[in-house]
Amino acid sequence: MSFEDLLTQRVTIKRETDELLAATTILATHTLTYQPSEEATLHIVLAGCADGTGTVNIIGTVSGVSVTETLTFTGNGFEETINEFTEVAAITTTRLIDEATVGTLAVKARTAAGAPLYQEVTIESSRKMRIRARSGSIRIMQAGQKEVVNYEGYCETGTDIQAKDFVYPSGTSDKYIADFINSVRGQSAVHHKEVDLRKVA
Repeated sequence: MSFEDLLTQRVTIKRETDELLAATTILATHTLTYQPSEEATLHIVLAGCADGTGTVNIIGTVSGVSVTETLTFTGNGFEETINEFTEVAAITTTRLIDEATVGTLAVKARTAAGAPLYQEVTIESSRKMRIRARSGSIRIMQAGQKEVVNYEGYCETGTDIQAKDFVYPSGTSDKYIADFINSVRGQSAVHHKEVDLRKVA
């Protein structure tokens, strides 16, 4: 029996993020990787531009109405929208792609008060994993602090999972949070990953 045969469950792995578009080379038109989970102002960041002088236009929906809001940049840095968008159809730019050095553009979600607005996004779907109870195990986090870990999971080395990710086994309503990931080596390479899990639902 191979190691993969022991991974009898399928899971979805999700990660909390306020990032709607990771920093990417500025183009004339961008599409967000993720839409806002609720009404959100948009925190637009320019970096690495020769001048950073130009405009960023957000075309989307605000309170059910199609709206275009224009942000004017005079250098690298960030600007935030006044409008709270529920959906963004596209983001377009002017002049920024004509600079001697074209920089990057990133988009994050913010509340009306300017705080990061997090949402769970899917990182892995239908990944193989084996989850088993390990009640009573304790991991020392730092001096004077310890945290009970009551489950552990095993997954393939190529699985994209990080501490604080959420794990949802298929066919159940269970929800786990990953506390610690250990890459277990074989004779010449990483063989699999072991994940300390806490059941939160």
